[in-house]
Amino acid sequence: MFSKRVPSPPDTEIPVRSRRKRNKPRLRRKQTFRRLLAEPLEPRCLLNAQAASSLVYLGIGPPPASPTNPGLLIATDVASGMVAPLRAPFASVAERAQGWSLAPDTGFSGLVFGPGGNRLLGSTSSAAQSGSSLLTMDPYTGAQAAAPVPIRAGTQALHISDLAVIPDASFQLYGIGSPVAVPDASPRLYVIDPGSGQAAAIPEQPAWLTSLSVAEGLAFGQGGTIYVSGLEASTNANVFYVQQPNGGTPVVTRHPLGERRVVGMGTRVTRDASQAIQVDLLTSLAGGQLGWFDPGSGQFLDVVSLDAPQRGVAGDIAFHPNPASLTLQMDPPANFETGTDNYTADNSLYEMPGMWHRSSGRHDDKLINHTHGGLQRPGFSWYYGRFETSRGGGTYLTNYQHGGILSSPLIAVPDCATTTLSFSYLLGVRERLDADFVEVWVQYVDNAGQTQRTRLLSRAEGTLPQTGNRWLTATGDLTPFAGHDVQIQFVFDTGNVPDVDPEGWYVDDVVVASMPKAVCGYKFVDETGVPDTDFNGHWDPGEPGSNGWGIYVDLDNNGVYDPAVPERTFAGGLDANTFPNERRMIHPEGQVVLEVSATGAPIWSMPNPLQPSRKVLARGITAGAQVWSIGQTLRTTFPTAVHTATVDVARADATGQTRVALEAFDVHGNRLAEQVQTLTDAQWQTLTVSITGSEIAYVKASVDQGSALFNNVRYWGTTAAVEGEPAAVTRNNGQHDGAFSFDHLPPGTYRLREVLWEGWVQSYPAPPPRRQHRPRRFCTRDHSHRRRSGQRRLGSYGEAQLRKLAFCKRHRREVRGSRWRRPTTRAGRTGVAGLDHLRGLQR
Repeated sequence: MFSKRVPSPPDTEIPVRSRRKRNKPRLRRKQTFRRLLAEPLEPRCLLNAQAASSLVYLGIGPPPASPTNPGLLIATDVASGMVAPLRAPFASVAERAQGWSLAPDTGFSGLVFGPGGNRLLGSTSSAAQSGSSLLTMDPYTGAQAAAPVPIRAGTQALHISDLAVIPDASFQLYGIGSPVAVPDASPRLYVIDPGSGQAAAIPEQPAWLTSLSVAEGLAFGQGGTIYVSGLEASTNANVFYVQQPNGGTPVVTRHPLGERRVVGMGTRVTRDASQAIQVDLLTSLAGGQLGWFDPGSGQFLDVVSLDAPQRGVAGDIAFHPNPASLTLQMDPPANFETGTDNYTADNSLYEMPGMWHRSSGRHDDKLINHTHGGLQRPGFSWYYGRFETSRGGGTYLTNYQHGGILSSPLIAVPDCATTTLSFSYLLGVRERLDADFVEVWVQYVDNAGQTQRTRLLSRAEGTLPQTGNRWLTATGDLTPFAGHDVQIQFVFDTGNVPDVDPEGWYVDDVVVASMPKAVCGYKFVDETGVPDTDFNGHWDPGEPGSNGWGIYVDLDNNGVYDPAVPERTFAGGLDANTFPNERRMIHPEGQVVLEVSATGAPIWSMPNPLQPSRKVLARGITAGAQVWSIGQTLRTTFPTAVHTATVDVARADATGQTRVALEAFDVHGNRLAEQVQTLTDAQWQTLTVSITGSEIAYVKASVDQGSALFNNVRYWGTTAAVEGEPAAVTRNNGQHDGAFSFDHLPPGTYRLREVLWEGWVQSYPAPPPRRQHRPRRFCTRDHSHRRRSGQRRLGSYGEAQLRKLAFCKRHRREVRGSRWRRPTTRAGRTGVAGLDHLRGLQR
């Protein structure tokens, strides 16, 4: 909708309007409202505004642990009990084409958030207990950000039962599980590289792990306290172990759980007024409930009440670590228990009527994932078919073609959010894809006033698979329809006359959930030729959006884009058998230098005195001695700190005992870890030191008794990710060119800047005066001036050189544009797709 331009002074302040219903996008030029506008929250149910630490993600486990929905990702609020399915494993045609989607018998076994909550990591498990994979997902949509990687220890596939991180500590990913090739192996704790999926068993495994036949849940408490649940090998009882560090002597407590079986855990970190840390433990139970658990007493404190229906059994759960940066909004779910919820059926597609109707069929089918009603009345859903009973058994007629459309009421899709549609369904039709067309469509009116229909899901594409005798949850992305009022249409068309009598299609429990963006807007260009004499910065009819411009949030307000640096994992080794003789042996990648700490003598690669065809590490000014004795130390220095290091050792003497040690030190010389081993034969053994976080600056291998041979120094490390400044490149968002948005910004004051193309300078608003302006609570303060004659003006969201322009994020804002001009007359440049042109930017 456009409105007529009404002159008014350019310094008019921005009124902040409250709305009972979200308006359509305002592509208008009205002088009483500035384009830099921050709007209040829509009147939806805000799940995560007050109880900021109650946002929990659930990953549904595999069958038979979960009777339905394996691999479904869900966001829920444990304070209110509201549930919002985010991503079904079959929701994406693209992921399936790439081979990324989960198999029907695969679900989640572990779930944790990465640093800052900007990514979600999940481990998988299948009904066949095959090797696990590691998924990296977007918390807003649940979409996979990269190809799944298998979790392996070297080349050995691992089955991971759960993932965990130590709260309030540097990020390190842990898992608990066992090798796939050794079915009866006791569970072990592993450190896992998130990038490659490579895992290394921690050197000092808790002794009580050997008492478990299966470990199911893993979590960490404050200070490295370990929580593990599982089945006891000797009794097959459900047990819960707590190991507290207690200095060098861990204290272990075993809690019997009785009939309750804990299959997953999540920890919530809170701080009191004195900033003391408290860790709360939430468990996922085999019956599908979530329960608070006291690891000190071994008692369940309370079972979380979640809104019906039960979606499945969560293989694991994860609290968002920075919930202030993420909010969840929901429309009231449509479960059809007390009426149609304003859904309407059109059964007039063909001459013979279709069969959509509100039905109490299957209200007593004893299956989860759809509402069943109460004690006094049956549950209801919408059903395409006839002759249904309380436990199923319906069908659709076979002697003519028919079809129908079930339509929702208009649903407002927020214009600055990621929005997901979900619903429970049971589907039984013919297998052939050239009949029984089952689809979900989205109908809306575009900005030109034309009615548009877009197919969202379909059986033929695999995004609405048949269910068998269970209810599944389907999900679809409504984000491309942001800013529109949409109608969801469930379409059933038999096509050719059926020759069998399948059950049909049930639809229930429709949910629309949104995660608002922190800031969003559009960059646009004035090509109308109409002078903008009032300098209001509005997007006028005919002004196209402009793609390829880099917009960033200048967190440090230095006017320079600081790019993010991803987490980097590295590993390597020094094996004397693969290196030539050198005065000083250096790793070819420059990662590690070998030194003798006592004398500074060079390191050599020399024949193994016990096996001349092999080599070992030797020392000396000239070709050195292979045997290391008491007082001689092999020091390995890491220019980049590591979290795990190993060295292979063997006894050099034919008789007697040899005692060797491997010690780890930080950059200040503090000893972090040590492993001591007594060698009684000539077999090679591996010494390992490992700590949480990459803090090992160097290690020392030494001999305390006898003499030894050293070789094969190996190391693993992770450099922490640097989040950098949020950045986006303007693009088409399905509605307009020039769109950008920013996520994961907690409440605060931010400045947006733009990377200017060569030949372009800021024109509107004018560079502000040097004084600092106090930002308003819900909107920005605008600096405007009158343009000089002959200037051409261009619109932009954000700013490149507005040092004083502050954008205040309280809840959700929609940022409108500012004007720019290009003083040259040459043709406009083509924008760069991507963020490469932002890197290395100097002001």
